[in-house]
Amino acid sequence: MIPQRIVELVPSSSRDNWANLIVDRFKESNPALYAAVGQWSFIPEDELNAVVNKILEAAENIYLEIRKGALSL
Repeated sequence: MIPQRIVELVPSSSRDNWANLIVDRFKESNPALYAAVGQWSFIPEDELNAVVNKILEAAENIYLEIRKGALSL
C-alpha cells in the first residue's frame, strides 16, 4: 500500500524498517481505517485518496521525526 515513490527514496538497507514505521504510524493514527483496509481485497476507489493521503501523512511525520533526531531507523 505504501506508494513506491516513497520507498524508493529510502536507502535499500532501511526500506523494511521505514515501511514498518509507516504501517505502525498509519495503524496508530487511523485504527478504524487500518482495520477496514485489512478486510479489503482491494482498495475501493472512493477510499483510495483517503488511504493514500493517510499513508503519505504517516510517512511525512516519520521523516520529520527522523530529521529532528526524535526517531531513528
